[in-house]
Amino acid sequence: MFIKSLLINIVIVVMLTGCQEDLLPESESQESGPGQVNETVDDFSTQLNTGDGFVLNQRLSQADAVVFYFTMWCTACAGHTSIIKNDFETEYANVDFVLVDYVSSTTAYSRSQQQNEGFTSFDVIADTDNRLEDALSGTMGSIVVIDTNYKVLMNETFNNSAKLKAVLDQL
Repeated sequence: MFIKSLLINIVIVVMLTGCQEDLLPESESQESGPGQVNETVDDFSTQLNTGDGFVLNQRLSQADAVVFYFTMWCTACAGHTSIIKNDFETEYANVDFVLVDYVSSTTAYSRSQQQNEGFTSFDVIADTDNRLEDALSGTMGSIVVIDTNYKVLMNETFNNSAKLKAVLDQL
């Protein structure tokens, strides 16, 4: 009886986290679709989950690059976001780190999820219309780096911080 109850609880926890993809994927570059490495992206504007606007060219005029991390607010995403916060946000003060919530259905829900996870120091784009997800081929754990020339320097599943560090060190 105890084992059955334990298994049911484990299944429920996994389902509630939303992580139905590989939690420890190999580092894979985006090789097809939009937002490929070395491709140039167009300027865009969208909305943060605070209701404030986000315009890529404004962000790039104040930073050497913008790093987008696509989150589902699951355990793996929280781990990646912690790495970005603890290992990168301070060291690369000239880089703008932005979370992209591509699963929440409303801006308010996205904001609530962000606050529940405790990542309030980040700006979060509530990609409720999936525009960024489509434009950058972003999925759970994708990390996309765009430089001041609008060139995609990195677009892959965030597996370890070494590749991101190498890309940011070249700015």
